[in-house]
Amino acid sequence: MAIGCSGEEAVAPIAIEPAEEDRHDNEEGERETNMMPTLSLEVEDGFLRGVPINRVLTGFGHVFASKQGGPTDYEQSVPVSKLDDFVSHDWNSSRLEKFMTLCLIHNGPAASACSILTAMVTHVLQSKAFVGVLPYARPYDPDVTDFTDYTLHYGIWAQLLCPLVFTVVYFEWQYLKSLLQRNVRLVFVDKLCIDQMDRAKKMKGIRQLAGFLVHSDRFVICWSRQYFTRLWCLFELAGWLHQNRSLQSVVFVPLSYGVIVYMTVLFLSLMSLSVTFASPLSPAMLMSLLGVLFFTMTPPFVPLLRNIVHHLRLLPTQIDNFTVMAASCHCCDVNHKEAPAESGDRIPCDRALIYRTLTKWFPPSGSPSDAHPSLELKGDMVDVDPRSLQQFDDSVRKMFRSFVLARVGPTKVSYPHAVMGSLPYVWRACDVAVAFGTYPDASVVAWAFFKHLVLAGATIPAVYKLIIHAASLQDKLVGKPQAWWKNALANLSLSVIAVSLMMLVYAPMEMGGSYEAQPMLQLPVWLAQIFLVGLCYGAVDCSCCRKGKRIKPIPD
Repeated sequence: MAIGCSGEEAVAPIAIEPAEEDRHDNEEGERETNMMPTLSLEVEDGFLRGVPINRVLTGFGHVFASKQGGPTDYEQSVPVSKLDDFVSHDWNSSRLEKFMTLCLIHNGPAASACSILTAMVTHVLQSKAFVGVLPYARPYDPDVTDFTDYTLHYGIWAQLLCPLVFTVVYFEWQYLKSLLQRNVRLVFVDKLCIDQMDRAKKMKGIRQLAGFLVHSDRFVICWSRQYFTRLWCLFELAGWLHQNRSLQSVVFVPLSYGVIVYMTVLFLSLMSLSVTFASPLSPAMLMSLLGVLFFTMTPPFVPLLRNIVHHLRLLPTQIDNFTVMAASCHCCDVNHKEAPAESGDRIPCDRALIYRTLTKWFPPSGSPSDAHPSLELKGDMVDVDPRSLQQFDDSVRKMFRSFVLARVGPTKVSYPHAVMGSLPYVWRACDVAVAFGTYPDASVVAWAFFKHLVLAGATIPAVYKLIIHAASLQDKLVGKPQAWWKNALANLSLSVIAVSLMMLVYAPMEMGGSYEAQPMLQLPVWLAQIFLVGLCYGAVDCSCCRKGKRIKPIPD
């Protein structure tokens, strides 16, 4: 049984959300809670533990498959003096999405670097100017020669091997580091770092949950739409804000990002290979083929993209309306009665415990009349100052809002993530460069090489951003229809828009004519693409992303 938002499952004696039923150990838990008016920022010797991230990612994140703790879970963690990351999440979100998100955070940069290194090695092994032991893919490419008598030898091995290397490293980099006995990041995942079997240790771990935050370098938020509605998630966020830690040490990543980035890499790898094997086609026929491929491969992306854009459009309103009083709490949902209700066992109130801690952490300001008018101070909460809860709410709205929306607003896309998704064109550029040393005019090869770098660094990232803007506009107009046929029609319309944007931005790169005959015709196209990507990632965002402005409430 796990605890908190990063472990929202129940552990005695504190209860959390409806999906966290087993946190309470009844009589002993109630007695200990009565002796624990607030949660501590200190961690006793021997209780600070972390788990190597490779163990968290083992078995495609099997640790997130079940909320129930097991007898061997605690053995996965080790005593530490500090933690690299505190992983905060809710247990109701997808196990696969959490796994992919943590892979993006911890393995994505290494996967990018290793795949580019592989592309450079295959270039050396293919190029006659170097080793030249690997065979070529095809002896010509009309994309460059425009059906002249010239031959331009392209490679293919980078396009074949790099997707495999990227996949292995994306999923297994931390495991490979552990095999090489290199330092692996130590993270806090409550299910593994707090003993779930020993009742006394479990209680102490819960008391000292905030102390794990104190000893963590980064606060990693695996965001889902439920995150700001979970009481223990908010407590973890409060613990970070209370320490006045820099928000730059917060890693806020929506759960779907890891899936989207990886699927994009696979999609563009297939596109790149299709272009290579279809090289005898004319430019017009090639563009038609790419349009068909793009349209047939888009449907798996569109529902996922629409879903995340919809939830991100809800995020500003969710933060604007944020109040800790609205957070879900399992003990209150079941009226503090342990199942079965006939047992008569009373569940201690987590809300009172956390409210008292917030009162201690966020000293009240203003007059009592400024406090939450709807909060009834009675029972276990008689010592709670409602002005402190207001202080915490204001901290989240004023400080955390701008930080979050500047990074993951409805139309905000990380440029490094966009470039990561465009890596197949970097790999293809290395295959194109194989022609250096065999083609008499090196400038022609250079134009082709830099064209693919522009595709990877400007064209494809710009297309990503434009498609997300289109999805955001569509969501603003139609939202998420409940009728299946309306939803299918929305998916189809966004697919058509995505293909049209792709063709509109990508076509000039393929239809610019022969590099040898008119190389300077490509230069204005490249500069326009670079300007477009700079505009997209430097200026074109919705207002709530740029300035944190309020937007109209969005119906769920």
